[in-house]
Amino acid sequence: MPRMQPAVFEEFLQQPHIGVLASLRHDGRPYTVPVWWLWKDGVIWVTGTHTRVWCQQIKRDPRVSLCIEATEPVPGHVEFDGIAEVLTLPDFDIWPISRELAEKYVGR
Repeated sequence: MPRMQPAVFEEFLQQPHIGVLASLRHDGRPYTVPVWWLWKDGVIWVTGTHTRVWCQQIKRDPRVSLCIEATEPVPGHVEFDGIAEVLTLPDFDIWPISRELAEKYVGR
């Protein structure tokens, strides 16, 4: 698949496509989970509760990968590999990001 042009890339990241987040298990095998995500100010945001398996794995080993794929309205995929930064209450108010995620995916 050809590389996305910057304008298409930005448009693609505004769409409510489900992403697949990969974190690492204790033995190094990947653990994948579908997630809602938000592209905001050049950063990918994903929210989860501290009891989720993937959240625990990211706390232990912050190396992650996110794949976002779509067939419409613009077919393509985007992949991000990186080091996750874990932000938690009360030091960081995640509720504004959570509200934006809900608006993106369910329109509320």
